[in-house]
Amino acid sequence: MAVPGVFSFPMLTFTTFTTDYDPIEDRIRLVGRDAAGATAKVWLNFRMLQFLLPPLFAWFETMPPTLSDSTARHEQQFRQSPAYAAITPQAPVVAAPSGAEWLAVSVDYTTNAGGLRLVFKEQAGSAQAAIVFDHHEFRQWLGIVHQLWAAAGWSQTIWPQWIQNPDDAAGEPPLMIN
Repeated sequence: MAVPGVFSFPMLTFTTFTTDYDPIEDRIRLVGRDAAGATAKVWLNFRMLQFLLPPLFAWFETMPPTLSDSTARHEQQFRQSPAYAAITPQAPVVAAPSGAEWLAVSVDYTTNAGGLRLVFKEQAGSAQAAIVFDHHEFRQWLGIVHQLWAAAGWSQTIWPQWIQNPDDAAGEPPLMIN
């Protein structure tokens, strides 16, 4: 049912997107394009991200199951570093002037063995954008978000050590397997 005077947008599933930080808005922005060429800008603020990211970190940390916290941290660091290093520069997605734009106030996520799907929603719920990631792509995006987070000067306390320093073994002795 359409509400008079309110635009209704179908859910977009971004096939490509750019993530950046806007210092004036003090927000992270996703600019995405779907397979049909429709574009949208989705704004992500600190408050929403600080609630979204920790459950996703926890999901990652359960895959695959490990024997100890130390082993898990090293394994996550081992996987994060090459994922972030494999990012290849691409031309940014530019939103069409007529494209939708909203502040995401909620995010639904679903996970499975192959990856995860995020659905960003605006206040009224009529505008939605989805992004589907495999594990490698999601690690790359987390690395980008962490870099933008640091550039924003936001508190690093929610970020696990394996993302803050993916090339650092946290001063612990190397793992040995016999």
